[in-house]
Amino acid sequence: MPRIRGAWDNKTGNWKNGLLFGTWNLKIVALQEIRWDDTGTLDIQETTILYGKCNERRQFGTGFAIHKSLVPNIRDFKDINPRTSLLTMKAQFFNITFINVHAPSKDKSQEEKDDFYESLDLILNALPQYRIKIVLGDLNAKVGRETVFRPIIGSHSLHEVTNDNGLRLIDFACGNGLVVNVPS
Repeated sequence: MPRIRGAWDNKTGNWKNGLLFGTWNLKIVALQEIRWDDTGTLDIQETTILYGKCNERRQFGTGFAIHKSLVPNIRDFKDINPRTSLLTMKAQFFNITFINVHAPSKDKSQEEKDDFYESLDLILNALPQYRIKIVLGDLNAKVGRETVFRPIIGSHSLHEVTNDNGLRLIDFACGNGLVVNVPS
């Protein structure tokens, strides 16, 4: 059960503010770099893998690993392109769409990065406004602890300074009313 006060900070000896969530019993996992030639499903023990195709050079490919208990709740799986796939799940009162992405790395061209985020904007905005949307995956970004970004990213990050890909991610989140959950 999450603590309302937050988590204990061993360094300062104080409680951190906010709620922290996590699980060891993952039932939906976003996968990147699957590198399979086609779209489809694969059943392995208690898991169903929904996957999209890679590009012509056998790079990328995204998908999801889903526990069998959740398979009846799948409403839709779409392979958008080798860097993006969508999974829509029925929850008790609403649907949730998970947008799994594999963003271009820092060494890719500005044009490729611009195209990726423009495509992601279009995908996100094409979903019903009332739908819960969760963007996850490998965003190839370093998000730092700069004070100016705290409303979007909070105050915890592994990095001190945000890189160019991190700025793109923050800009995308700001423009779409999202927050960035940075691992700490």
